[in-house]
Amino acid sequence: TDEVQKNADYQPKRSVAPLIAFVRQNVIDRIPHQRKLRQGKRDNKGKIFSLDKDILSEGFGVYSPETCVFIPPVLNNLFKSSCRDLPRGVFRREVKKSSSKQYYTSISKGGRHVYLGDFHSIEEAKEVYDAARKEYLLELYEVYGVRVDGRVWEKIL
Repeated sequence: TDEVQKNADYQPKRSVAPLIAFVRQNVIDRIPHQRKLRQGKRDNKGKIFSLDKDILSEGFGVYSPETCVFIPPVLNNLFKSSCRDLPRGVFRREVKKSSSKQYYTSISKGGRHVYLGDFHSIEEAKEVYDAARKEYLLELYEVYGVRVDGRVWEKIL
């Protein structure tokens, strides 16, 4: 894994192909039971599971057999970071004179946007989003269960 660590900061300029080849050779094939998974494991919509390096790692993810797992794209999407100044799932609403609620929250469930409500504060909206996200993660656990590495469920539930 020294070679993996040395190349963890690799930033491709034109193509990610060299990085993908490196990860396949040095990480994927070293993850127990993952070769079989990569060749045939699909979610309920037929999409191949995604390689994730961030769920199991603390802070900046590193490609390594210990931190990489394959997960369904729908689960991976719940962990994509937001580059905004608001928490994930919370949005700022243009305030109308008739309403003082400045924030709203929604969650994407199975490709559908589900509106969760309007709120006076970021904290209220985040609390509702977090509860809905937790509920959705439990639903996904019912669907995927043992097909997803147990360490993922331990970390997120």
